[in-house]
Amino acid sequence: MGKEDKEATKEVLDYMLQTNRPYSALDVATNLHDKFSKTVVAKVLTELAEAGKLKEKLYNKQKIYFPNQEQFEKVDRGKIYEMEQEVSALKTEVAALQSECQRLEAEAQGKQNGPTLASARMQLSAVLEENKSLSERLEAMKADKTVIPLEERKRVLKAYDHAVKEWRSRKRMATDIVDSIMEGYPKKRAQLLEDMGVETDESASVNINEFL
Repeated sequence: MGKEDKEATKEVLDYMLQTNRPYSALDVATNLHDKFSKTVVAKVLTELAEAGKLKEKLYNKQKIYFPNQEQFEKVDRGKIYEMEQEVSALKTEVAALQSECQRLEAEAQGKQNGPTLASARMQLSAVLEENKSLSERLEAMKADKTVIPLEERKRVLKAYDHAVKEWRSRKRMATDIVDSIMEGYPKKRAQLLEDMGVETDESASVNINEFL
């Protein structure tokens, strides 16, 4: 047997054992990307069948070859069941990991879509400045003892109520912005406010409940 024949025999046999499926000589030659001619492959398949490595059957006037199943190790049913259980457990684990990956990706995407530290600081500063202005206006209203007409008083009280509602809304917005920044901030909340130069109601000794 020449070098080419030995190489063809080895590769054809390896391919047939790995796939463990029935093929014709043309199928094998094609699947091996025509590395060997159909004639060579047909000859090798015939020799392997004669040697007992393969089985040969005639189907619609065409020879079909497949591995002799007696050469494979028999696996008992208990082992097969264990393998099936292991595969099932691995599938469950993979599904859980995929779900966790999706959750983390959604969480990361949410953080990316949130305000940046710089923009959040600007928003917080603007909100707190407006809160301070509202506080000053409310204090001025409370301290003013001037007698005013009923209609004017109603208008002022309406503006007062609106100002308090805006104050509460802006305070809530400021708190949300600080909470968003704190998710990625390594220090404590008080340190963040100090670093940003933010003055809170508490630091200004102002309590919104006194204006309700």
